[in-house]
Amino acid sequence: MIWKVLIGVIALLAIILLLAASRAKTFRIQRSINIEAPPERVFELIDDLHNWPLWAPQDKEDASMKRTYSGTDKGTGAVSQWTVRAAQAKEAC
Repeated sequence: MIWKVLIGVIALLAIILLLAASRAKTFRIQRSINIEAPPERVFELIDDLHNWPLWAPQDKEDASMKRTYSGTDKGTGAVSQWTVRAAQAKEAC
């Protein structure tokens, strides 16, 4: 009786491993939403990095975050850098 159970468990593990090995090595996660605003308005919010704190969730979730800006005001060449306190960054994980 115990041999039948042991063989059944081994067979089940073998099937699971074979199924896992036959799956793709990579996968893709995708999310989408519908934004009730004209594309020009959305582009303004994304193109100017100074606007990111208005909508970016990480800016609202971490009070220790400090942003600095350099380069052009918006578009190509605009740079946003940020720092957080290590203790709060660990708490968020």
